[in-house]
Amino acid sequence: MNSITNDLQRKRAKHLLLYLIYAEIILMAGAKVMTFHKRAVFSDAEIAAAQNSTFGSPEVQAPVNALPNGVLVFDAETKQTTVHEGEAQANFIFNLQNASKKPLVINAVKTSCGCTVAKVQPLPWILKPQDKGQIAVTMNVLGYADRSTKEVTIYTDQGSKPLTVVAIITPVEKSQ
Repeated sequence: MNSITNDLQRKRAKHLLLYLIYAEIILMAGAKVMTFHKRAVFSDAEIAAAQNSTFGSPEVQAPVNALPNGVLVFDAETKQTTVHEGEAQANFIFNLQNASKKPLVINAVKTSCGCTVAKVQPLPWILKPQDKGQIAVTMNVLGYADRSTKEVTIYTDQGSKPLTVVAIITPVEKSQ
């Protein structure tokens, strides 16, 4: 039953990635009008990366308890950037270090939305004591307005750690 559920989730995610539905909010005479468009926007490689990033492997994500403080240290738990309306992506880099005295295994990385992809070393990623690394996160912000906040969760053999990425989308000034 569990494999059927996972297959259904993967199939739904692939369908959503192939035909990304995004909304454009158009302000006309003070009224909000919502229009929807369907378009194919991801290559096969991007779909595979997003599926791995979004779903990981449930068998290796355990334990789901919080990662103890001082085990895996990040330069920040929240990253924020500003992009202009119409830009396609917001990019973030999380620097990390295994601060413990024993190896740490990153088994999976999940994002809260299919519009966000985390790039990591091949999984399982084994960090020896004091090893450093980076997690690159890319958020598709096309069609978003104001602000978009997403979560990236790191699953290790010692617990999980949520990280947050925030894109502030500024409107483009129109010349008169």
